[in-house]
Amino acid sequence: MLITKYILLISHLFYLSPLFSSQKTNQESYEKFFAASLIGSGLCFLNQGKYDKEFFILRVEKGMTEKGYNLEILSNDNVQKAARLIESQLGNDCKESNLKDKKFLIKLSELLD
Repeated sequence: MLITKYILLISHLFYLSPLFSSQKTNQESYEKFFAASLIGSGLCFLNQGKYDKEFFILRVEKGMTEKGYNLEILSNDNVQKAARLIESQLGNDCKESNLKDKKFLIKLSELLD
């Protein structure tokens, strides 16, 4: 009887473990997308001369800490690549231009997953 309970417990944990990991994965993905969008839009404003480097860095760090997100994500290579991709899709006025394009969104998702 005790063995049966352990087998049932282990099988439940086996089936539930992907649910726990997917929440963490989703949260990490949200953080990466958020970080990439902050960096990408900030780079656009920096290149336009609307931000200086110090303000850009402070703005990104403040945005991440206000959400409670990990600042280490900012150094992730794929987050930085995604940020450059976002920056390249912003128009001359740093507003959304092609950000809703399906090919762009697929490429962004592939980078950040």
